[in-house]
Amino acid sequence: MEKEDNKKRILYSEIVGSRKNYNMCWIDEYKMMREEIVNYMDKQQTLRDMLYVAMAACIVFVFSDDVPFLAMLLPLLFILPAYVCASNYWICVRKASAYLVVFHECYVDCPFHWEIRHGLCEKYNPKVEKETFQRSTFFNIYIQLSLYYMFAFVTMILYIIRLYTQIVESIAVDPSVFWLEVRIDGFPVWFYIMAGISMIGVMIFAFVKLSMGPSYQEFLERFLQAREQEESELKNKGMNIEY
Repeated sequence: MEKEDNKKRILYSEIVGSRKNYNMCWIDEYKMMREEIVNYMDKQQTLRDMLYVAMAACIVFVFSDDVPFLAMLLPLLFILPAYVCASNYWICVRKASAYLVVFHECYVDCPFHWEIRHGLCEKYNPKVEKETFQRSTFFNIYIQLSLYYMFAFVTMILYIIRLYTQIVESIAVDPSVFWLEVRIDGFPVWFYIMAGISMIGVMIFAFVKLSMGPSYQEFLERFLQAREQEESELKNKGMNIEY
């Protein structure tokens, strides 16, 4: 961990100390990139609002006998693709932020330094913004993405509760019926048990697989390498141009 922290601080020092003169003509690009970050965050908020609607519908299903039992799993069909989009938006935010640090805020006379200071604050408080530097949003859940895990969990809990209630009610009507012989909407109870287990497995696999993505630290290193390569190519052509 200490080696990682040292590497991170060396990288920031390399970025900040490597550039001096900022071209004020680039302010428009900086503002454009900031607007892009805000746009990604707005899209994340829209997805979260839609999640609340999906979960409200799931709760209605729990207390309604007018819909097929399997309809309780429908929210999962929205939660998964919504999570894919939200995770991708957050990766795009990381990428845009790292770009601003390497190609804009590293200049001493750049009028903007929010992104780089936001990253450096972790140096003074190890408990702040840990996710910024780790590889996967799954192993250090960003608070906005945690809603997708929570809603999937709540959906499955409600599914299990209603399935148990249906079995208990059926046995109460006919005590001679073994619980595995109970039928719901024409299907045996084991069918719903297998459907629930299958959906849990699919969601866990999908969350783990789709949560993996480049960290903020990795984007910083990639952009730094790209900048150095561009500068090297310009020098080989006999040009001395500041980015």
